[in-house]
Amino acid sequence: MNYVHTDSACCLYERGTLARRQQEVFGPILEALHQDAGWRFLMSDNIAGSHQTDELVESVRAWLAGLDDWHLAAMEQLTGTTKSVVIPAALLRGHITPGQALAAARVEEDFQAEEWGRVEAGHDLDEADLRNRVYGPSLFVRLLQMR
Repeated sequence: MNYVHTDSACCLYERGTLARRQQEVFGPILEALHQDAGWRFLMSDNIAGSHQTDELVESVRAWLAGLDDWHLAAMEQLTGTTKSVVIPAALLRGHITPGQALAAARVEEDFQAEEWGRVEAGHDLDEADLRNRVYGPSLFVRLLQMR
C-alpha cells in the first residue's frame, strides 16, 4: 500500500519525449485495470506523486486482502521491485506479460540509456537483476495456477 500514492506508473516526467513514452506504456495498463477492477489511478508530473482517492485506496486494499498468502507474497516482491502497485496488479490479473511488466518497470532507465548511452557492467547488470526479480515471482504465480 505504500506505493499507491507514489506509483511509478502514475508519476510522469514533465512534458516531453519521456512523458509521452510513459503515457504510451502506462496508459493501456491503467485503462485495463480501470475496465477490469474499476481502479482509476490519478497521474501526476509531481515528484511527490499524486494523492489517490480514498475509494481507490480501499479498493486496492480489499483486492490485496483477498489474495492468498502465495499471491500476496508474489505481489509484495513485484511491488518492491517495480516501485508500483499498478504493474504487478496488471500482471497478476492477466493484463500484461512478464516481459511487458519488465519493460514498464524500465521505461525511464531505458529512455535515459538511449539518450545518454549505456554503461557497460551497469545498465546491463541492472536489467538482468530486474528481469530475475520480475520473472521469478511471475513464474511462481504461473505455477500456482497449475495446482
